[in-house]
Amino acid sequence: MNKVTVETLTQKIPSSWQGLLGAMATKQHNLMSGEMWFQEMHQSRYGTMLSWADLTDAICTEEPVLENDQLTFVPRLLCFAVGLQRSLVSFLHLHQSDLPQVVLHTFLDTMRKTKIKDSWVETILQMFDHNIIYKANKSDVKTLAFWQEQKYTFSTENATFSSDLCCRLQACRPDSSPWQTRMEQTNVFRTTVTPDESTQQHMGEGVIKIDSDVVLCPMEVDVTPEELSGKITADSDAEDQTAVSPPEQVHYTQRPQTVVEMLDTELKDEAQRLKEIWHNGGECSGIPAEVYIFNKISSVQIQAICNLLDLPGLSEDSVATACQHMMQMSPEISYSHCTEFVRRCILPKLKSLCQNASRILVVTLTSLTQKFPKQTIDGALVPCLIAEEMGIPQADLVCRILKEALSAEHKEYFTRRLLESTFEWSEPVIAVIQTLTDTKTDMNSTTLTLLVSSLEKGSLQMAKSLKFGKAVLGIISKYGKQMNEDSLVTMARIVDCHKSFMRKAAQTALKRLVT
Repeated sequence: MNKVTVETLTQKIPSSWQGLLGAMATKQHNLMSGEMWFQEMHQSRYGTMLSWADLTDAICTEEPVLENDQLTFVPRLLCFAVGLQRSLVSFLHLHQSDLPQVVLHTFLDTMRKTKIKDSWVETILQMFDHNIIYKANKSDVKTLAFWQEQKYTFSTENATFSSDLCCRLQACRPDSSPWQTRMEQTNVFRTTVTPDESTQQHMGEGVIKIDSDVVLCPMEVDVTPEELSGKITADSDAEDQTAVSPPEQVHYTQRPQTVVEMLDTELKDEAQRLKEIWHNGGECSGIPAEVYIFNKISSVQIQAICNLLDLPGLSEDSVATACQHMMQMSPEISYSHCTEFVRRCILPKLKSLCQNASRILVVTLTSLTQKFPKQTIDGALVPCLIAEEMGIPQADLVCRILKEALSAEHKEYFTRRLLESTFEWSEPVIAVIQTLTDTKTDMNSTTLTLLVSSLEKGSLQMAKSLKFGKAVLGIISKYGKQMNEDSLVTMARIVDCHKSFMRKAAQTALKRLVT
């Protein structure tokens, strides 16, 4: 394969994600460095909410390469050095639960069609699919058949060690540890095989080497915990007749420390004073010193502070006061803390709407959105639309915010965040999509692809909806020229299964684009 410089490939990655590659380019601790960069971006008040779709689209885009004098095309991910490939795939696996399902499946589909040469990368991709199968209760037969050829096997030494360890864990007391004596007797990470030069070059320094008889494959998904426990016990009886018999019953009284207990007395007292100020309807003119508690706490403690403040229990007047205080903070509250505050304070008010929002709630939400647009989108607007409580009052309020408080850039961000989420198509959701179309929201190729894919998922359910047909026609008219061939084919399928009288007009609009 021809060599492509890291600098050239990095320039083709979205600028918001280039820092991740820079952090992973270090010789040691590639994944750890990348994760530290991600957490810093996520928690810093200067950071922004990163789009997983942008990253996966960039590394799945095909690049021309020469292999054995043959011109082929492979995903950009495989053009990086093997060490960086492993770090990127491991990073995505670490954040698998954060990836939208559409984005995750698109990434895995691309990788399945590609021949993976590095066994490490291939194993991590297998772990992706096994996690998906587990979550879907093994309903994904196609994915199961794709990866189930390889099975996990214990080496003789590891089987003996695991059996011995299980017996020790069963027999040990709460105040003792079976690891102590075992670690004193032997070095678990003993190396017996030296990797070849190419492997050593990609692995870099400080990487633990693994015995050659250890097979790194995903665990069998068909093995139940009871069966596995039986196998281990049988091996233990056969190999170690002197193992200590476990006691009949062991009582553990220790419990993990809760998040609230992690707060010191000073923070708790400060939160209590702020709670009294907000719940008693404090003045908006001045900002109390207790508000700056949000700049003193970590991303873990923010949840405990919000619980102590009882933000869902605030009246609408108190919500207005609290939001005014947050907007007056200097330095500003961090991105993640602000998003969590909005989610705890504003979102419950939006979900509980049974009629048009009050004037004070509209003014508060409008001001907050203008000050913290992306935080409000991630903390309240999008979660409100995908919630079960979603209805016409919520849709009307979101449409008003889209028209009055969001810039063109942030409307595009709102659209992408909504389409990356999982939601049920309904008349209120259509109203929001129609508002985005009517206000001529800019959409890049990634957002447009997500929109077309989402429309297809709802096309059968909304086949008789006149509003859905009108929205489809508006999207074809305004964004049809930006669509690629695959998107146009998908739009044709959506129009063909539509039942309202808008179908004919949409078909005519599509024909104009094709001809």
